[in-house]
Amino acid sequence: MAQYEWEAHVVEYVDFVSSATSVHPNSKSGSVPPNLKSSIPFYGPQFTPPTFLQLEKRKHLPNVKPGTAYMKEITIVHPFYFDGLDQCPRCQSLDVKWGGWTSTGHRDIHGIQREEYALGVQLQCKACKENNKQRGDPKSGEDMYCFATTSHLFWEKWEFWKIPR
Repeated sequence: MAQYEWEAHVVEYVDFVSSATSVHPNSKSGSVPPNLKSSIPFYGPQFTPPTFLQLEKRKHLPNVKPGTAYMKEITIVHPFYFDGLDQCPRCQSLDVKWGGWTSTGHRDIHGIQREEYALGVQLQCKACKENNKQRGDPKSGEDMYCFATTSHLFWEKWEFWKIPR
């Protein structure tokens, strides 16, 4: 339970810094996005859960439960952190819309040193969506226009050296 609560705080932070540094959709084209204010700390894309020492320093009598020791790191796969994600993985169109967070929650990742989680957002390709409407065959397997940035379908056509880091 502590893992999910902590992840919810991470998602709130990423939503906040992303909206604070993005250009409003109704603004003029070519508008420069605002910078993150210096009073706001910059964290991510990899978030490490708080340690016992950090919990102890924040409260005089911390409510430390055993589950806290088993919390895993989480990597956020979001366009705020990775600039190169703004194209459709199927047709390479740049006419995409970012949806909300993935509805399935985090994914288990087998890291080199430890197990961790990854959480991403949904990308919707407008060109693929229009092609699907014209074709009208939803069972063809080519009807995908919504991709999660943590899905293997999103990354399967990427070359290793082009993956944003």
